[in-house]
Amino acid sequence: MKYFKSILVLTIIALLSGLFIGLAHSLISNESLMPGIEALNALCPDAADYKPVPDITSYDATGSVKGVYIPLGSDGKALSDSFIFWTSGNGGYGGEVSMLILVTDERIIDIAVYEHKETPGKGTPAFEDSYISQFLGSDIYEFFAFPIGKGSWLKDVPAGVSDGNKIDAITGATRSSRAVLNNINAAVRCYAVNKNILQITLNSVKD
Repeated sequence: MKYFKSILVLTIIALLSGLFIGLAHSLISNESLMPGIEALNALCPDAADYKPVPDITSYDATGSVKGVYIPLGSDGKALSDSFIFWTSGNGGYGGEVSMLILVTDERIIDIAVYEHKETPGKGTPAFEDSYISQFLGSDIYEFFAFPIGKGSWLKDVPAGVSDGNKIDAITGATRSSRAVLNNINAAVRCYAVNKNILQITLNSVKD
């Protein structure tokens, strides 16, 4: 009987240990999913904090959205009708390129590269203003494409999204240019597909 009780106690301890380890791992993983506040503040320097938008749906073979964040003031209220999309685009020389995209009043206002493995001087010219500026000021319902045969189009275009604006790639950095384009298109798709939850979350932190 004592032997049985010992086994039972050890089993319970093992189960509880596994539960706590799993919970801790989940908390660490969730924390790591959010970009550093310094990176977010590079796009929105007046923000004191950021509210993640829950239950975002994002899918496409060319790119994805890892998270969407609403800039908040020191009072915990939204600073404006703004969202920062943390995106990832396939197709770079070194693999995925990750970006932060600020959208205010349904227009792309600013873009920053967050993570990449591109070769300096080879792929990185696609991260410079001469290329990035082509996207700024654009309506969030307009996705982008290179001239036919030189780039990828958004797959399964959501309702309400335009047929695509043509963007010139950087000579010698076509793959990196495509990865940037795929990031932008991921944000466009995400906004169209998740507009309701984005607006509901924004309204919850407005005056």
